[in-house]
Amino acid sequence: MQKDFHYYAVMVLAHLAGFSPAEARVIAYSSQFVDDSSDSGQVKVGDYYFDTVRTAHLGLQFFTWNVHKKIYFPFHFVPSLRWDGQYSPYATTADCTLSRLPVERALAERGELRLYQLGVALHAYADTWAHEGFSGRRHLENDVRALRRFVDGEWRRCRRAWDVVLDLFRARVGHLQAYAYPDLPYERWRYVDFRGRTFERDNPARFCHAARAVFDWLCAARGTRRVSGKWASLEKQLRALFALVPAGGRHTLAERCAAWVETFPEAFADNALGPHYDPHQWRYEALRIAGSGDLQSFLRTDLVRFQRAALRQRFLVLERMM
Repeated sequence: MQKDFHYYAVMVLAHLAGFSPAEARVIAYSSQFVDDSSDSGQVKVGDYYFDTVRTAHLGLQFFTWNVHKKIYFPFHFVPSLRWDGQYSPYATTADCTLSRLPVERALAERGELRLYQLGVALHAYADTWAHEGFSGRRHLENDVRALRRFVDGEWRRCRRAWDVVLDLFRARVGHLQAYAYPDLPYERWRYVDFRGRTFERDNPARFCHAARAVFDWLCAARGTRRVSGKWASLEKQLRALFALVPAGGRHTLAERCAAWVETFPEAFADNALGPHYDPHQWRYEALRIAGSGDLQSFLRTDLVRFQRAALRQRFLVLERMM
């Protein structure tokens, strides 16, 4: 999933669940920032050094087990840890037990990290629908063959020049060989796995299922009840947004994000920082305070609270994988 779900959809769902604009933004920003927190260096605050927690990775180190273990498994491909005859225990499955555990822990939290933990947990949880059948390790189980997209009433081949590079490096990590298709809300696509089995994915339907589950968790966290009739009406709007794609083309990510703001302006109206997500905001604010040497203020920044929440989730997932 991309920013249109992890930030904009989560913001709307948090708003509808009854969270205040400030609370909804912390949840939604934490959810999306999981894909943007790629820092790995130390931050110097006076005489103190703060070790950052990376939840996203860009670069050729995606081949390494260290990245698989510390980044992909805890935040993007939470494993099911059970063999069901269809997928490996390392592969994620929609709504798998381990993906629910960080959300449950966030709901039980009563301290300053609660909303940050909830956002981080909901990112990994929602991804179990988009990433189902794929794992966070480099393995044959992630092999994708005969990739097709359903366009204008027919299945079309998706072979690209990039496939040669992927095949050369045997880069079977996550859904790399399926490109971004698992994360695009409007796609209907299919593939054949290394055992010769065909899997078909209807992303608008999957994203709607994920949104409903996320909404249920947010209502539980806020102490409100989801009204079935209200959801039926809401689901029509969500599906229309997820399926939004022009005939013969694709909407850009920016256009898809803008559509959420246009459809649910009330969810973004009270945001003093503007309706759109800025991946640098938390980082720049924390670095500004770090430069002043004020350690106590630095430790209270959104960035530090997010990274503490992410560290808790990493430990929680990895402990159960041992």
